[in-house]
Amino acid sequence: MVSRRLQRAVSRVVGRLTHRLSTLPVLVVMPIAACNCRCLMCDIWKGNDRRVRMDRARLSALCGEISLLGVRELVVSGGEALLAPDLFAFLSEVKALSSPPRVTLLSSGLTVEQQAGEIAARCDELIVSLDGPPEVHDRIRSVPRAFARLAGGVAALRDVRADFPIAGRSVVQRENYDCMSATIGAAQALGLDRISFLAADVSSLAFNRPHGWEAERLAEVALSAAQATDLRERIEELIARHHREIETRFVAESPAKLRRIAAHFAALAAGRLPESPPCNAPWVSAVVEADGAVRPCFFHASYGKTGAGAGGDLQGVLNSGAAVTFRKSLSVRENPVCRSCVCPLRLPWSAEAGARPPRPRRR
Repeated sequence: MVSRRLQRAVSRVVGRLTHRLSTLPVLVVMPIAACNCRCLMCDIWKGNDRRVRMDRARLSALCGEISLLGVRELVVSGGEALLAPDLFAFLSEVKALSSPPRVTLLSSGLTVEQQAGEIAARCDELIVSLDGPPEVHDRIRSVPRAFARLAGGVAALRDVRADFPIAGRSVVQRENYDCMSATIGAAQALGLDRISFLAADVSSLAFNRPHGWEAERLAEVALSAAQATDLRERIEELIARHHREIETRFVAESPAKLRRIAAHFAALAAGRLPESPPCNAPWVSAVVEADGAVRPCFFHASYGKTGAGAGGDLQGVLNSGAAVTFRKSLSVRENPVCRSCVCPLRLPWSAEAGARPPRPRRR
């Protein structure tokens, strides 16, 4: 008898060949388009007055799709997902599935202290945003005592469950590129299990900026050519100084991936597109936004909406004419959105469907 894992692995390979998806290893859900930070590199908070969110009915329907598509990794993102009033009810439904996915929650960390018990009971991992040491973190978040509140949340979660996995994610940009080593120290001081780095996304139309950024706004976040050169040198120093943290994977990125961050900014500063990182996200994952829009990843445009009548279920949108055509025509190596990507996902086609896939990353 063919095992479910083998069936899913075969389905994934068939999906790559036919561009029609019957399984989806990774699903990112954004239950609310609002945030409790006002970060320099993100515009999601500018839509707080609209407070777009998924209601309980849509989240319950999505829970059924998670089972149908054999999702193995559910990433709950935002905005700030913890602002969604129905979040934990949704996650309780997810955990009650016969074969529930692993749940990773992405958060600013500002309200983790108040919600630590719920997070420990319904999630498998927490990834918090960490922009640098306290003064840098607070400045970038534009929230007083943001670092202190983050620290309080981490401590509270450890009190509830000492071994609960908590990682940090740092977005490298103009305001913190020169303190990456200090960010590693801050992650250690917080007691995090891991810290990862990625370049700030300055070129896509995602994160509530449908028309992109004007030059002045871009200059606030992106690095100049001189700063990109400085970053390259600092990364070499970081690799030498923190070789043990890299070897033990406390720093999630390899030296090659760290160097790619500097190369990314150098290319943009020179007015050219960076090289595309290896990625197969459109064939193995999807992002569902608070308004129901379904994207192949964080950065490419939506190819449909859930809850939009016939074909509005998630699997229907994933296999719509627009979605299939997109996957058929996509050249990751040449596509300008892919070439500007800061957080790719690469899942081996032949990987066992029950194995934990690499984590998609957000800003």
